[in-house]
Amino acid sequence: MFTVMFVLYESPSIDREKALARWRTAHAEIVRSIPGVRSCVQNAALRSPDGLPAPFLGIDERAFDDEEAFGAASLSAEFAAAMKDLRNFADLEELPTAVAEPFAVV
Repeated sequence: MFTVMFVLYESPSIDREKALARWRTAHAEIVRSIPGVRSCVQNAALRSPDGLPAPFLGIDERAFDDEEAFGAASLSAEFAAAMKDLRNFADLEELPTAVAEPFAVV
C-alpha cells in the first residue's frame, strides 16, 4: 500500500463544526470517486490530550495500491475536484502532506 496523509486545518472563514460536516459528507463523496483509492480514513481531531481545543481539524489518510496508482489518481479530474473542494472548509495555506509508511505496533 502507498499511503498519503493530509493534515487539515479548518478555514478561518468557517465554523469548526461546519468544516467537519463538509469534510465528512460532500468532500467524502468526492474522494470516493477518485480512481484507485483503496481506503480513506478521516481522523477528526477532537481535542488535545490536555483537554484544550484541537490544534487542527484532522488527518486524512488515503491509501493506494502503489505510488504509480497514486500518481495516476493525482492527475484525475476527481482528484482535482477534491483539492478544489478543500477551499470550502480547509485552510489551503496550511496543508502539510506526506507519504507515510504504516507500521503496526499493536
